Amino acid sequence: MEEIWSRITVWIEANAPHLLEVLQPGASEAQISELESSLSIELPDDVKALYLLCNGQSVCNYGIINGNEFLSLERI
Repeated sequence: MEEIWSRITVWIEANAPHLLEVLQPGASEAQISELESSLSIELPDDVKALYLLCNGQSVCNYGIINGNEFLSLERI
C-alpha cells in the first residue's frame, strides 16, 4: 500500500498540488479500531493500511477520488 500511495501522491503533486494541502496524516490503529467497533464491521486490511498512511481529506472543495471526497474516519 505504501508504494501505491506514494504513486498517488506523486501524481497529485504533479497534477493537482492544491489537494496535498487537504490530505491528513495517517490515522492510528486505535482510531481504526474505534470506527470498526462503532460500525460493527471489520475493514479490509488494504483499507486499514491506506488509512494508516492518510486519514482522508480535511476539507472537500474537490475530492481526490474521481472528484469525490476521500472521507476521514471521523466523517465516515
